[in-house]
Amino acid sequence: MMLDTQNEEKNTIATILGIGTLIFGATGVFYHLQISLNQIWEITSNDKINYKKIVLDRARSFAFILVIGFLLLISFLVTAAISALNSYIKSTLPNVLVYIAFALDFIVSVGIITLLFALIFKYLPDAKINWKTVWIGALITSTLFVLGKSLLGFYFGTADPGSTYGAAGTIVLVLLWVSYSCLILFFGAEFTWIYAKRYGLGIKRSTKVLG
Repeated sequence: MMLDTQNEEKNTIATILGIGTLIFGATGVFYHLQISLNQIWEITSNDKINYKKIVLDRARSFAFILVIGFLLLISFLVTAAISALNSYIKSTLPNVLVYIAFALDFIVSVGIITLLFALIFKYLPDAKINWKTVWIGALITSTLFVLGKSLLGFYFGTADPGSTYGAAGTIVLVLLWVSYSCLILFFGAEFTWIYAKRYGLGIKRSTKVLG
């Protein structure tokens, strides 16, 4: 019984450490994404280290993780529902409704991902930017993201580049997808910055930034 208790304690400690490491790593990704967006939008920061701001940035990053997880869950459920509906349509209804279901899936995906990018562009950087510019930049970014996702999915399904690398094929595919996602995100941020300078109100350093 004592051994079982010790094993349970070790498992609990390992679980807590694992969750803590996961949260720290995930918030670190968003923290460095914030720094990258600040650089793209030419948002300068003081050289003096402000630990309070670092803690608040980590907390904001954790909030983004929760929001993104919720949005991705909704996207997954909606996509699954549309896929099930699409299978039913193929077997019982005319082909034209198949294209309607595909278009609906695309529109819903773009809508949810647009909201995701809009939240990132609006609240993650230390910047003050109006919503009109945010929505335009997010819409362009999400459209490219969904189109690229469809094209990459088609390419991965037909060419199967992962088979070349054997057991590491899955890791290679994940790295390719992450690289593409980062490129699209930073391209969207650059587009938003250019649009804000030419047609919007510009992007300014937020007055709420500490330090």
